[in-house]
Amino acid sequence: SMGVAVFPPGSRPIGHVHPGEEETIYCAAGRGRIVTPDGTAEIEPGVVVHVTPGTFHATESDGPEALELVCIFSPPVVFGSYEALNAPPDAKGAR
Repeated sequence: SMGVAVFPPGSRPIGHVHPGEEETIYCAAGRGRIVTPDGTAEIEPGVVVHVTPGTFHATESDGPEALELVCIFSPPVVFGSYEALNAPPDAKGAR
């Protein structure tokens, strides 16, 4: 499945985990970062980040314009199939 996520400048939503899906994130516009227990990936247009199943990740938008991300899930994600978390659990990191 595929979706588009738009984050207003300065937004920092609660992170989450997709227990059974990998996520590939493509930055279409804006600037920000993807934060995981293993580190931070700076993102800008053209950057792709891969998040393995079960990996805590959070998105931060820090540019002057909205951060627009195209998110691709495999297997397809079902609405509500992620776990929102306030703090990262022990998990694998993004690549």
